[in-house]
Amino acid sequence: MADHSPASSSEDPLLEMEFPMWVISADDLLAIDHLTPHEELMEQGKLVQFTPEMRHVFFVSHQWTSLSEPDHGGEQLAALQGCFERMRRGVMPPVSATYSDRLTMGEIAPAGTTAEDWARIVRDAYVWMDYTSIPQRHAMDHSGRHSFRLEHPSDASISAEFSGRTDDSVGLPDDELQRAVNSIPAYVEAASHFFILCPPAVMKSTGHVCNLSTWFHRGWCRLEQQALMLQTRSRVPAIVLRGPEATPLMLPMCFIAPVGMGDFKCCARNHMIERDGGFSLPIPCDKQMIGELLGRMLDARIEIARHRGDVDEVRLWSSLRPFYLRGLPVEYDNLVRPSASGGSKGGKTGSGRFRTVGGSGKALIGGAGSASGGLCLPCAASA
Repeated sequence: MADHSPASSSEDPLLEMEFPMWVISADDLLAIDHLTPHEELMEQGKLVQFTPEMRHVFFVSHQWTSLSEPDHGGEQLAALQGCFERMRRGVMPPVSATYSDRLTMGEIAPAGTTAEDWARIVRDAYVWMDYTSIPQRHAMDHSGRHSFRLEHPSDASISAEFSGRTDDSVGLPDDELQRAVNSIPAYVEAASHFFILCPPAVMKSTGHVCNLSTWFHRGWCRLEQQALMLQTRSRVPAIVLRGPEATPLMLPMCFIAPVGMGDFKCCARNHMIERDGGFSLPIPCDKQMIGELLGRMLDARIEIARHRGDVDEVRLWSSLRPFYLRGLPVEYDNLVRPSASGGSKGGKTGSGRFRTVGGSGKALIGGAGSASGGLCLPCAASA
């Protein structure tokens, strides 16, 4: 079977879309010559809002190759378009679950996709990609406004935007962008396919090569992969696209590392950005926002399992919670073990709820109890 469309379920998702999921058709994406920002595509009428009737939606995860452009050399768009062209011609190599997935997951292992399947799927496919689908006003330069982009359009907390401002701090991200970031798990849940787009490309600011290895180390990419792992209603695999002519690869479903231990540009810059005139402005750490979002994702997965009466799954994700939240500024409230009946002892919920750490001296998952040595509180967790 080739169709990985989200499974229908009578259960309502616990993580709703707070911002519409805007997608572009595969045909329209093939027609562009460079990655175009969300606002321009909206003006051109090339974005449509996701509906459950869309059977084939590709969620594309990638890393930015410069501070201000997602794909400054064009390698990533060329790789994606090349793969779509091969799909259309019916020559895209088939993909199938890894041996480890087939061995451990049995009948529920991700299904394979043949060349004929790809040719059928791409005809009515739509694409979600951060730069095209999430508002980019904070990362664009209009009418003399200086904007600064660090890493990722979902990276709301580290995008500083000012227009002749003289204040000493950067305000909160606009509500529209924040809601889009909060919706990433729901976007992944709605997708029929999850692609990791990682052709070799040179990072403009450092000269280092971006590839699958560096994708695995980026904190925001890990968050998107974690959202895939924590899906509650479907079994969508991650498919790696390494070039326009490269053979696609299906990743093992268990191949994941803690989000909070990944690389974040805000941390690398010591949570400061430089502005014209030699002044520096502080920026918040992305780990604060990610800790909240990942905590909700874990809660949703455990709650679904509890509702289904799947005690083993409740115990599994509850035990894995400290691992997946390692390096993030969260602590637990009412962490209890589920009872044999699928509920929890003492009448409490079967999943341990989390709190975002708001001050020093509180317990941090995977690290010290307070910030020290010049590190922000979230970064002290991974020190």
